Amino acid sequence: MLNFIKSVLILLMLVTISITSSLNIQAATMPAAPAGCFDNASFCSNYEVVRENGQRYIVVRLFGNIDATNYEGPQDLIDRYVDFARWPEYINGSDYLNIIKSVPFTVFKDPNDGLDVNRHYVHYSTKAPFPIYRVYIKEVADYKKLVPNPYEGDAEVALKFYILKERVQIEGEADYLEKPEGIKEKSGELFVKRNKNSNSYYVYSITRSVPGIDLLPSVAAPYIEGSVVAIFKGIFGM
Repeated sequence: MLNFIKSVLILLMLVTISITSSLNIQAATMPAAPAGCFDNASFCSNYEVVRENGQRYIVVRLFGNIDATNYEGPQDLIDRYVDFARWPEYINGSDYLNIIKSVPFTVFKDPNDGLDVNRHYVHYSTKAPFPIYRVYIKEVADYKKLVPNPYEGDAEVALKFYILKERVQIEGEADYLEKPEGIKEKSGELFVKRNKNSNSYYVYSITRSVPGIDLLPSVAAPYIEGSVVAIFKGIFGM
């Protein structure tokens, strides 16, 4: 009887280990692109409205398949993304987004964790629904390596970003941005890995936003999605 109990306990332990390992593998895998995402284009996107702590966020997910020809590694894609001085060159011409001013700050280290921070001031306009038509936004955001990487072992590079809400002096200028204008909340992550079976990179990004204008999130969401897509299409030529 004692041996039987021991055998059952060992079996339960093995099952638990197996389930835990399976969950860890799933947790380390980037979300897959929706079926048919890359059939006719190099990207696709979707949005939803979620509620967290009493606040409704517009969540935009973007999935990209980027030709690796001009990149030596995943970090090259991140470096291109944070090349803020070139955002007007990359993005202007979009129906959704127009960069009025884009100012990169000198890269500095976060005193709390020692990680490099790419800070960015941007003033832009984005398409909006009737009767507003366009919204003008000013924001300062920090971009830095995401640690820990939730998809460790799959995503080779992980970046996070978030807008600052305090008073910030614009790099190289006398002007200050007292607080974000045209947007209340914005944060997100960007993940990159190299596709083993093709000469391309798989990119997954998620952006959470709260517009500064009083519109139903369901009304504003397609326009927020459009601005996120415009940034990625412009930067990566998708």
